[in-house]
Amino acid sequence: MTRIALNSPISNSEIRVPDVQAPRAYTAKDAAVLNWRFGNLTAERLLWVAARHLFPGRLAVVTSFGADSAVVLDMVSRIARHLPVIFLETGKHFPETLEYRDKLATELGLTDVRSVTPLAEDIAREDGAFDRFVSTYVLDLLSDEDIDALLREAHRVLAPGGRLCLASLTFGVGPVSRLVTGTWQRLHRWRGSLTGGCRPIRLTDHIDPALWEVRHQNVVVQVGVPSQVVVATPQPSR
Repeated sequence: MTRIALNSPISNSEIRVPDVQAPRAYTAKDAAVLNWRFGNLTAERLLWVAARHLFPGRLAVVTSFGADSAVVLDMVSRIARHLPVIFLETGKHFPETLEYRDKLATELGLTDVRSVTPLAEDIAREDGAFDRFVSTYVLDLLSDEDIDALLREAHRVLAPGGRLCLASLTFGVGPVSRLVTGTWQRLHRWRGSLTGGCRPIRLTDHIDPALWEVRHQNVVVQVGVPSQVVVATPQPSR
């Protein structure tokens, strides 16, 4: 039986967590059981349980080191700073992003930050080799030219009927979110390192209708910060 004192410090010695062995592949039933056991935990407590009990030595954090990543990385530094923090080095990042990555890792005392690069064999994949292309909070770190180049490459490697799934910081849609993104833009123009090099973009401005059919697009606002979500399928090559 799990007993977790929700209002006590994370280091409370009375917290008891069951010995959960992660299966090779999760099923919907596995997810339902984990949600029943841990769905009422705060993000901090869930990270503590996952790092110390569920997946010790087998957990990592993937981050773009954008400004919005600081919240999660601060939580990691306080609870499990030994966790590997993985950063995808595309070779296309703004210098401000790399500067912010190094500064944040140092200030938070993260002990295992790893920059990884794509494998040459993955870059050289043949046309139509994948059925999903997912990018979350990466395009807002790239220049407009690099965004368009990435989407052309996504179109090349996606199979017919595949899905392009994108999420990005975007422009505000209400008074509060407009104030947030307006301030964000001014900070980015003044000193890009303050925002980790990322800035609001409109994903649909980069979706070429000759290449993509948009199946879903929406703007979601959380704590005043707007994100645009786009799902599209590739148009047949002509």
